[in-house]
Amino acid sequence: MDFDLDKTFVTSDHHFGSSGLKCFNVFTAEQELELADKWNSVVKPEETVIYNGDFCDGTLAEAMKWRSTLNGRIILVRGNHDLFSDEIYKALFDDVFNEIVLDKHGITVHHKPARNSMCPQIYGHMHRGYVVGPLDKRLNFCSCVQAHDGFPVKLREAVESLRLRTGLEGCSP
Repeated sequence: MDFDLDKTFVTSDHHFGSSGLKCFNVFTAEQELELADKWNSVVKPEETVIYNGDFCDGTLAEAMKWRSTLNGRIILVRGNHDLFSDEIYKALFDDVFNEIVLDKHGITVHHKPARNSMCPQIYGHMHRGYVVGPLDKRLNFCSCVQAHDGFPVKLREAVESLRLRTGLEGCSP
């Protein structure tokens, strides 16, 4: 798949609706509102967001509410907390995938980082960008909202960051 690098963003791990859950609380209700404001301050309605996982931990009504407040065409790359059916996600988002390969750049976008990958990847799941285990930091770009002060990141920034760090033009998928 190809995307316009200047009109596409990447982000993940907002866990909207988790403020009401006692077992898993990522953000407070106030922080969730701030995150939505930050999103809408950079993403225009006609732009695209590749959302790589863990959109909402709340109810379907909460997922619908949060989706309706956010600008842009949103493509969901499922995360480990995205537990609704594909049919529900296809009704909420513009498209749904388990993984996206940016063919032109040889970069894979998925939720959890692929361990021991020799190809550049954009992933979520690690929340603060912490790299644990055998991940080559040069080949990895964490898109988690916490790692970027609450803002989605332009896809161009992620791609160029990977290119600068690796010196690679990507990998063949």
